[in-house]
Amino acid sequence: MRHAAHQNQQQIYSDQQLLANTPLFRRSALFRKAGGILTPPQENCRWDHDASHWWASLHGMTSHGASRAEAIRAWLRTARQSYRSTPTRRATDDRPDCPYNGQAAI
Repeated sequence: MRHAAHQNQQQIYSDQQLLANTPLFRRSALFRKAGGILTPPQENCRWDHDASHWWASLHGMTSHGASRAEAIRAWLRTARQSYRSTPTRRATDDRPDCPYNGQAAI
């Protein structure tokens, strides 16, 4: 799994929650609609571990799994760890702190 240096924690949280609460059979379509990239395994790659897995990449974070669903599930775990590792979170519901306190930017 890889992380980008600059991430929008609010967007990561929003996409992670939306994908986590979406039925499994619709998750890959929603993942792609959010701007994610799903890369299937390469053909004839039995001996190459990285090439034999599905890769899911969104918001600069990349995860992999043995199937498309597992790759998205791994991305969900990575996203959850990403926004939980930020020191500025709301105490009431553990969401990343919003610099505009929930109001639109002017």
